Amino acid sequence: MNGVPQAVIELPAGQITRVRLLNLDNTVTYRLNLPD
Repeated sequence: MNGVPQAVIELPAGQITRVRLLNLDNTVTYRLNLPD
């Protein structure tokens, strides 16, 4: 995070997660379907 690459980030299943790919708009929220 913050410019340092990380390959794996642990997230709880079913949680709404905000992912910033490009610093364009920080108000957009995406729902990710991640396996358990």
